Amino acid sequence: MSQSAEGGGESSKSKVKKKEVNIDTALHIIKGAIVKVIRTPLTQTVECQSKTKGRISVEYEPETPPTDDQVREIEQLCNQIIRDNVEIKSFKMERKQAEEHYKNNLVNNTYIYDKYPVPDSVTELTLVEIPNWNVNCCPSPHFSKTGEVGALKIVKVNHRPKKKELEFAFELFDPSEKAQTNTSSGGSSSSKKPEAQKPPAQKIDTDNIQLITDKIIDLFIKENLTEKSEEDLKKKLHPQIETLLNTLRNSSYSKGFTAKLEK
Repeated sequence: MSQSAEGGGESSKSKVKKKEVNIDTALHIIKGAIVKVIRTPLTQTVECQSKTKGRISVEYEPETPPTDDQVREIEQLCNQIIRDNVEIKSFKMERKQAEEHYKNNLVNNTYIYDKYPVPDSVTELTLVEIPNWNVNCCPSPHFSKTGEVGALKIVKVNHRPKKKELEFAFELFDPSEKAQTNTSSGGSSSSKKPEAQKPPAQKIDTDNIQLITDKIIDLFIKENLTEKSEEDLKKKLHPQIETLLNTLRNSSYSKGFTAKLEK
């Protein structure tokens, strides 16, 4: 993000890892949002070598970390300026002229340098400015519009009070891909095929368990047993048959059947 972090000058550029354009651009976006919410203008370290993940740590004096609402506001501000597709200016300026100009014209309370200064040997600065949002000397390529970044999500915040440091880890994603995922998983009702209507369940009579039990026993008696053993049969089989029929009734209820038997 910062030319001071690079050391400035052509000879130092070959010593650093290549920065990903989208992540480096996002660093300027999240830095502006951080300053707007928690008023801390100095960046300490950055990481932007991944294609989808980035990290920025800023100087942070308070003993307590920012609240969840503040972190949420930072993320919302980032995505708002991304949606607004604001122009990102990248240009060169003679060092003394740039220092004098931005000393009297801070951008969102931010100066062109971060925690560590640019070497004295650097006489011309490459500046990146998002109007009313962020300015920084940074020699790497950047997008020309904030909307090219996609969308940003803060995934982790680390507060290091002993170092007076606050670190934000974030990820970038394509919001259109997320919308398509939501649609394919049921986010849109227009693309869902209507379910075939099930035929109405057939109504069966299973309510009066006592009556059915007696009827079964009566049939058993008439076909197989004498009157002398009727009472013994009822005592023996009645609980078993009633249990089975209760199971039948519960199963019928769970399927939406009615339960009534005509005597």
